[in-house]
Parts: sequence; C-alpha cells; structure tokens
Amino acid sequence: MVQLHQKAAQLQAADAQVVCVFREDQFGVDGLKQIQQRTQAGFQLLSDFGTKATAAYSTGGLHTYVIDRQGVIQAVLEGQKTKRPLAEKVLAAISRLDDAKEPALAE
Repeated sequence: MVQLHQKAAQLQAADAQVVCVFREDQFGVDGLKQIQQRTQAGFQLLSDFGTKATAAYSTGGLHTYVIDRQGVIQAVLEGQKTKRPLAEKVLAAISRLDDAKEPALAE
C-alpha cells in the first residue's frame, strides 16, 4: 500500500482508481481507519473479513486485480501477504489497458 500511495500521481494520471480490500482485518471500520492513518493511503479501503465477496477471486494469496471500465478483470498480479505486487507492475498492467484501446474512428 505504501508503494501505491507513493505512485498516487502516476495512478491518477492514468485515470486509475485504487481500492484495497482487506480480508484479514477483523476490526472492521475501526481497523481500516487505523490502516489509513498509519499508511496515509489516499484511496478507498474496504473490508471483507471472512472473505464472503473475495473468496471466488483469490483463495490462497493476496492478489491485485486490474479491472477495466466495463468491470472485466484484465490482469491478475499474484501476491502473498509478505510479498505483494509492486506498484510498478500495477502501473504496467494499467498501461497495457491504455495501449489496447482501439483508436478513435475518424469521420
């Protein structure tokens, strides 16, 4: 999260939104507030303690998903609690989305 926070300007320039979903935080909203204060994260933090919503996506690790504007997962960056994907890898995956956009049709 610290790396993502450090790359906030680049993420914003790429028109990307960052949402972090915590599955291990048993303290709910209070825990998220503490995490936000500790990390100074400028993005949305959500809790899914018990993995009710996220179990279908990630059962064994703490993965990062790059999702396009239509809600389709375009990249899965695998990670573990102690080794999450680097912010540079997230930015590269977002950049590939921009590169894959079809050019505007000229009339």
